[in-house]
Amino acid sequence: MKRFVWRLQRLLDLKVRQHEMLRAELASLSEQAATVRAQILMLKAQIRGRLSEMRTLSADQRLEKQQMFLQFAHVLDIRMKALSDKLALLEQQRKEKIVQLLAIRKERKSLEKLRARAMEEYRKEQNRQEQIITDEAGCTTYARAIILSDKQTENARPMYLHRADEARKYPAELLASQTSQ
Repeated sequence: MKRFVWRLQRLLDLKVRQHEMLRAELASLSEQAATVRAQILMLKAQIRGRLSEMRTLSADQRLEKQQMFLQFAHVLDIRMKALSDKLALLEQQRKEKIVQLLAIRKERKSLEKLRARAMEEYRKEQNRQEQIITDEAGCTTYARAIILSDKQTENARPMYLHRADEARKYPAELLASQTSQ
């Protein structure tokens, strides 16, 4: 019995690898985006903490801290903008990977369906071949049984029936053989 060989198997294997690689890249991008979001949240929490800290101070101390905070706010704003831009870039890359992943997944699923159909056809053909072999073996066994039963019934007949059958077949030869005896 020959083994199932599907000619598009290499293509399917390639699509499976591409799918796994894209999933890994997507997971990596998601982790990076989560890290950047966490950094943004930490920065916002830091700003809120400093602002609430300033509210608790007395008026003269608050003025100095607010002045220093406003000078430092520019740096915080630049850092926040850089993190936001980085997050937007990561989200854009993530969306592109998702589109690629969906396209690869669609191709992979269609190839898997084709493979399943080819496997089903292969199995049907194998079953047909096995049925043909079984039928031939059954016919051969049946024919042998008939031949053996004919030989056994022929050997079991009384001798006078054999001679009568032979007389019908070869009357001249039978007469000649009886006269010579």
